[in-house]
Amino acid sequence: MDPSLRTLQLQTLLAQTSVGIAASDIDGRLTLLSPALQELFGQPFEPIGESEIGPRFQLYDESGTTPLAAEDVPLVRARAGEVVRDQVVTAQVGSRGLVYLRCNAAPLRSGAEIVGAIGLIQDVTAEHAALARQGELRERLVDTVNHEFRTPLAALHGHAELLHDRLDELPEWARRSVSTVVESSGRLADLVRTVSDLADLEADAHPERVRIDLAELVEGWTGPWRELAAAHDVRLEVDLATGCASELDPDRLRKAVTALVANAAEHAPAGSAVSVAVRHEERWVRVEVADAGPGIPAGDRARVVRPFERGSQLRGAGGTGGRGLGLAVAATVAGAHGGELDLLDRAPTGLLARLSLPCAEPCPSESCG
Repeated sequence: MDPSLRTLQLQTLLAQTSVGIAASDIDGRLTLLSPALQELFGQPFEPIGESEIGPRFQLYDESGTTPLAAEDVPLVRARAGEVVRDQVVTAQVGSRGLVYLRCNAAPLRSGAEIVGAIGLIQDVTAEHAALARQGELRERLVDTVNHEFRTPLAALHGHAELLHDRLDELPEWARRSVSTVVESSGRLADLVRTVSDLADLEADAHPERVRIDLAELVEGWTGPWRELAAAHDVRLEVDLATGCASELDPDRLRKAVTALVANAAEHAPAGSAVSVAVRHEERWVRVEVADAGPGIPAGDRARVVRPFERGSQLRGAGGTGGRGLGLAVAATVAGAHGGELDLLDRAPTGLLARLSLPCAEPCPSESCG
């Protein structure tokens, strides 16, 4: 095909798509800015270098408060060899103010050599605003349930229990009514707690990350875990491999691993051990919690990581008052960090719960387990 015709076809395609496309060459110089992006930023295409992209287009991180460092620009990350998926950045754009952009980018290769990068950019400002409104409504609902329902429910249930303690002094019809009130108010209180638990689970899907060594965190959490294990007449064994930094949310990771430890301690036989290990495998850091209990049947494992689901042997409720949220919390936190929770058989009996999280960088070979 005639190169000029091919160029014309590409220009026509770019002009018709609302998805922004940008590309850079082997030196990181911007070589393409589609019409959609030129219109969005109100700037014509100009072949600028990598270090100029952030300032030129006024790019910020997802919070909209911190200027985007050159090495965090999706196109720059892709030219360095990364495949960037759904990175959200923001930009200050004229009269529109702050806009939210979802970016996907990948290296351009000639054989094994990287010769540039290409990125797809979508304006998701409206989607972000809708999610923010949903979040506000959800927070109002939860706040109303937590603060407006709890006090009258506690009073209702408390007075009903006082009457229940004196059932023998009441006529038969009143005894039946009081028993119904106690039972119903208890169920309603349980529903209120469920709403709060679901709100907490939603928050666990949005980690606030800091760069830290997970093994050092786990070491600081073992004191309460030993007490938890002792309460179930089991002992805690710990094996930590340090040396690999990860981008983690300490509070949510503590909640997730504590749920796994509580679950293991609850189902471990008296006198046995619950083990907690931190291991590294190339770009992954793994927290493994193992016990010698009855385990979870393979057919139940996909289900018990969902909220309020428990296995046929009633596992999976540890750490949440028997409400079936422990494993759901761990799975949610793992997924929010780009990792996963695996439930595996442990020989000769028991369960191995493996929480896998991405490392910020490859671990030193001597620390990999």
